[in-house]
Amino acid sequence: MIRKELGYVTGLGMLFQGSMLFIALIIFLLLQPFLTTAPLAIADIVVIFTMGLICFIPFALFVRGAMAERRSSVE
Repeated sequence: MIRKELGYVTGLGMLFQGSMLFIALIIFLLLQPFLTTAPLAIADIVVIFTMGLICFIPFALFVRGAMAERRSSVE
């Protein structure tokens, strides 16, 4: 049973880390025009966000399922 729990925690941690990587890159691309003379790269932001969906969607589903399971165990 411990291996199953460890797998869930590790999986959630890796999805969270991947999501934060994509979010940080998007924030960097949004701030870059204000801090340098580089133009705003809308196409790059859209591509990075689309690639980030690979982490965002499973992370959201994982958290939603964990919260539902937690609510059912409390009641």
